[in-house]
Amino acid sequence: FYPRAPQFVQEGSDVTPEEAYVAVHDGIRYSGMAAWGDQIPDRQIWLVANYVARIRQSPDAKKGM
Repeated sequence: FYPRAPQFVQEGSDVTPEEAYVAVHDGIRYSGMAAWGDQIPDRQIWLVANYVARIRQSPDAKKGM
């Protein structure tokens, strides 16, 4: 894809949970990130958004997966 999809596990993330929520809910125009707001309940989108925002702190990210 162009632009290249972020490699959050390797590179970490500097997005806030709110920014991640908007990206998952509404998608990102002109990228490979589709909108999921009509297919996934808000609660699940928030779970994904919080995970992405905190991925640098995850044990997998520290190990280099």
